[in-house]
Amino acid sequence: MTSKVYRNKKIAKAIQENCVCCITGRPHPDPHHLIGHGYSGMGTKSPDWAQMALTHDLHTELHNHGWKAFEDKYVRTQKSMVAETLVKMHCDGFIDMTELPVHDWVIEEMEKLA
Repeated sequence: MTSKVYRNKKIAKAIQENCVCCITGRPHPDPHHLIGHGYSGMGTKSPDWAQMALTHDLHTELHNHGWKAFEDKYVRTQKSMVAETLVKMHCDGFIDMTELPVHDWVIEEMEKLA
């Protein structure tokens, strides 16, 4: 990973206003930054393109119980939910995937969605 982390506040706003929760399908979700999988540590946050749409309650649950327990409970990886959120925002014209510095795993997860 590069030392400069990609930041774009418009992505979080687009998630809140235009996406639905990746698990429940409810509108107006919280944007959640990917944790674990090599993207988090004390005082760090994953890039802004690595966000997913979760209800506030699910977002809180993930942080309170840990990402591994959350992924096991819902049988979804955060990476798959990041890919789902990015596809939705790209298809709706809020982001251009070709302009984001995403990592190879994102494309792999998107291919699984098809």
